[in-house]
Amino acid sequence: MGNIPVVVLAGSNARFSQTQKVHGEGTLEGVYKGAEVSFLGRPLILQLIRVLEESGCFSDVLVAGPRRVYGGLVGSEIIDVDGSVGSNIRGVCDFMSGRYGEQSPFALIYYDVMPKVDEIKAYMDAVGPFLGCGLVIGVVDADLVSFDKRGYRIIMEGVVRDFCHSNLLVFKPGALDIELIGDIFDAVYPRRTMGLRGNAWKMTPALLKRVFRVSFSEGVSGVIKAHSILRRYERAGVGVSELEGLLTALLVKQEYRSKSGVHIEPGPYPSLVEDMDTVERLKLIEKARSKETVFDN
Repeated sequence: MGNIPVVVLAGSNARFSQTQKVHGEGTLEGVYKGAEVSFLGRPLILQLIRVLEESGCFSDVLVAGPRRVYGGLVGSEIIDVDGSVGSNIRGVCDFMSGRYGEQSPFALIYYDVMPKVDEIKAYMDAVGPFLGCGLVIGVVDADLVSFDKRGYRIIMEGVVRDFCHSNLLVFKPGALDIELIGDIFDAVYPRRTMGLRGNAWKMTPALLKRVFRVSFSEGVSGVIKAHSILRRYERAGVGVSELEGLLTALLVKQEYRSKSGVHIEPGPYPSLVEDMDTVERLKLIEKARSKETVFDN
């Protein structure tokens, strides 16, 4: 088995009406998909746990969601959370810090993806040297993604390209401003399909709250720097190192920035991006994956 645990974030999006408006009829939002949605004849959460275990990349697989929903369904340990996405992530980080230590990294995956085993292995091999970072974010060329996903314009090797973020992240909770991360998730998650431009001002209140946890100058400068880079991003994209630097300055505690910054890992892992927000997407992914032996009963 691998060296770090993984947590499946398995709450409900019922509180996020904006997300439901974006996806419209046929949405799978607003339900506990892990328990209520079937994937190739079994509950979605059980199939995802099977894939994660089959990869051999993780020491433990835990499920973060309400015990009343998953307690009789999964054999994995349950982190009993049932709030907003941001509060659930804060609850997960608190639990993992207490169980494994706040400087121990863990992976976090959203429960509405069904990654391929070989892509999990490739991704975790690629990010292995960066497990000491505060946060590891995978990005995938939007051209590799089956669905019409809104990409982020990133300059790579001198070329502006669209990338989508992976739904598998690595956290080192002790190095991160978990309060801010939770606030940002709560601000932007309902509008996550609208890209950075649509969410820039939604993040501002969360960034300004840092004034009460850090120095006034650092809190305000973080807001100014973020909006400056976002304006340039809209015009011409931003480089990977510049984006890593911004995220490190915003999300990583000051004493850890020099050794535990944010790392962005590009790679060909489209199954880590392709989430099942609608019935149509679910059926497409089921059809594409139905012959894989990992799903044999």
